[in-house]
Amino acid sequence: MLHHISKLPQDSVFLLGFSGGVDSSALFFLLLECGVEFDLAIVDYGMREESRLEVAYAQELAQTYDKKIYHLRAPRIGSNFEANARKIRYEFFGELIAKNAYRGLLLAHQLNDRIEWLLMQFARGAGLNTLLGFGFCERVMGFDVFRPLLDVSKGELYRFCMERGIRFFEDRSNQDERFVRNRYRMIASFLMQSSCGIKQSLKYLEKEKQILYPKFEIGKLGEVRRFARAREYQSLYILDLECKKLGYVLSAKQKKEIMRCCFSCEIHTLIIESNAHYIFVTPKIECVMSREYRNLCRIHQIPHRLRPVFYPLWCSQISIEEIGKFCNHPISN
Repeated sequence: MLHHISKLPQDSVFLLGFSGGVDSSALFFLLLECGVEFDLAIVDYGMREESRLEVAYAQELAQTYDKKIYHLRAPRIGSNFEANARKIRYEFFGELIAKNAYRGLLLAHQLNDRIEWLLMQFARGAGLNTLLGFGFCERVMGFDVFRPLLDVSKGELYRFCMERGIRFFEDRSNQDERFVRNRYRMIASFLMQSSCGIKQSLKYLEKEKQILYPKFEIGKLGEVRRFARAREYQSLYILDLECKKLGYVLSAKQKKEIMRCCFSCEIHTLIIESNAHYIFVTPKIECVMSREYRNLCRIHQIPHRLRPVFYPLWCSQISIEEIGKFCNHPISN
């Protein structure tokens, strides 16, 4: 089984996002075999009768193997379940990681999940960066997320658990064809008959992605993030990553709106702005600005949408010249 647990940062303690399913149960025991230090976190959304048993199983594993366990009973989610559930669990994980100084979050996403995601995005209309989706490591909401099973098929995880007598739970809702996501899940399972070829194709695509979407320097002043303008598709890719770090996942519709507005708009609670040199993204704030500050912003060409965000910094003795340089001084090659 070609997992990437050995690539995890050494001498670190992690938080494992656990569900009780075959993926996270297999990852639990693989981590034990590889000597990785970790604790458990599980979220109960109260949507299924089995969730109570899954929490009990997680608690049993924690006690048996001397792990800490954190359990959240999520509030009722009325609509847009997947997006709201993701927000709840990532906020929960983020608080635990910050409070307990964990190195990052471990998730059990595997090869079938990658193909399922690729098919869903392909049907919606997406570029290479979106089709490939998540990688081994990415930064989300201020903490690192590691996925060491991305090259392991679900079938391999089933075999691993069955051979070792590892208990796991099946979510029966995953077989309900009324849910669109499950239709893609079934197609992904069928495609896994050619898993070796799929793995190789993904490796080729990842290499091409690195050429098309090179790394960019990210600057920060207060809560404002900036990066140098590039080709439109590259700029949108970097912006999407930075929005994820701020806890927000852009939809396809929002991405189209951002491009239509030439990277100058407000999305949800985020401000997106641009000028000749940079594209900026920052959480939105509202404040009453002094006349003196507004005049200085005009003189130093501070982008209009960013002025309220920089105002508290200016009030705390950061000069308007420094703010202006951050906004307008191009990065030297």
